[in-house]
Amino acid sequence: MKSWQFWKASAIRHDASERLLCQAGSVDYVRRWCRHLLKSLPRREQSRIASIGLYRWEARSRHGWQREQEYLPPFAELLARRRKAGEAQAASRKATSLPCRRVTESRQAADTGTAFSEPDQTIAWHDDPDLTARYGRLLTWLSAAGAGRWGTLLYVCQMLSLARNGSEAGRVARRLVLLGHLELSESGTRWSVVPPTLTPLADDLDRGFLRGQRTPALLANLPIAREETSQPDGAGPSRVTFLPQASDSTPLQIGTSSFHVDPRGAEARAEGMPTWQEWLDQMPTICGLVLTKFRKERWSNTGWTEVLHTLFEDESRRICGDTGMYRLSREQPFRSTVCVFFDSSRQKFVRGDWYGLRFLARRFHGLPLTARWQADLRLLSIPHEERWPLDYEKVLIQASGLLPCRTSTGSLCYTHVPECLAHCLCRKLEVNIVLVNPDRASTHLLTVC
Repeated sequence: MKSWQFWKASAIRHDASERLLCQAGSVDYVRRWCRHLLKSLPRREQSRIASIGLYRWEARSRHGWQREQEYLPPFAELLARRRKAGEAQAASRKATSLPCRRVTESRQAADTGTAFSEPDQTIAWHDDPDLTARYGRLLTWLSAAGAGRWGTLLYVCQMLSLARNGSEAGRVARRLVLLGHLELSESGTRWSVVPPTLTPLADDLDRGFLRGQRTPALLANLPIAREETSQPDGAGPSRVTFLPQASDSTPLQIGTSSFHVDPRGAEARAEGMPTWQEWLDQMPTICGLVLTKFRKERWSNTGWTEVLHTLFEDESRRICGDTGMYRLSREQPFRSTVCVFFDSSRQKFVRGDWYGLRFLARRFHGLPLTARWQADLRLLSIPHEERWPLDYEKVLIQASGLLPCRTSTGSLCYTHVPECLAHCLCRKLEVNIVLVNPDRASTHLLTVC
């Protein structure tokens, strides 16, 4: 005898009130109705919904309504239209008839702009009181999903009005990586959320901040005496700090949630970082580039310069060209752009985050690399054009859990940086550090080799 199934969807608001959205005998009908309701709601009304639950009930079951799935803002799974079987088969036949053009174009569209892409310097943040809340909703959604492709992250950022294109979404992803919430694959096309981790503050080892997975249920288990600090300009999820109670268990158990505890402080992580030469050796290598198919531009201190008669393979298949950062772009078979660093002595192309490649270019061009540390504020300032590679900047930011501020002169200011941490990282990168004495007008230049 067939067991009849019924489905329903309910919306849970932030005030814990529940509202029935739809009930029917087909799960597809319930999803379609929810999608229609969400699209018809004003953005302000959508922001009041904390979650949407999908429930199933069987006539022969005695357990009542069972929750099958929970959707979190911005409800990307519900708003993304699902293809019917006939449409999917027609799309498959169409893609098969044009394999090269259709497949490559769709793949390129999904991967346009990653956290390793060249940043769009024209973007400027304006005062937006809701920006921190939208970053919080983004982290909540990513925590529920766990992992995914770059295209999904781009779509969610667009739904939350955090990014308009891949370049802006790359900046969003980079902030989450710097804060320790997100991890990216080497190619930057996949992401995963870091497990909930408690990291000690560099200037207060007894107090820690939460990074990684963050959901309402997890936050509810934290001590009441916790503090939330907004990021500079609201450009990121707020920092959550609290004083954990002594516990012999590993991982740390708070209520029904477990947290990983970072055993190393910021100084220990800095000591474990490689030197910049070792970091260059560890960077992923790109092989198989057909240089004749690309338009080649080289980075200089003033920007990109097209190179016509360098960076080519001679008869012995040796690459001829100067060491530096290059931008390779092409139009066929599909439009693509990649930034690489070419090491002429070792005859290899490497890829990494954009600021890291620019840092290497400055080093090989003999351009200055400096940092200023102020003792009374524990403030480390770095000129924006000399920004450090991603891995080293992560250590600076995760010492305090706060993103850097930007001054009117364009410098990036990292707060709560102990002197030994600043010296250690500058030594690893061979950066000259200027010790600023607030009581004197002069400064002391210390060359770190």
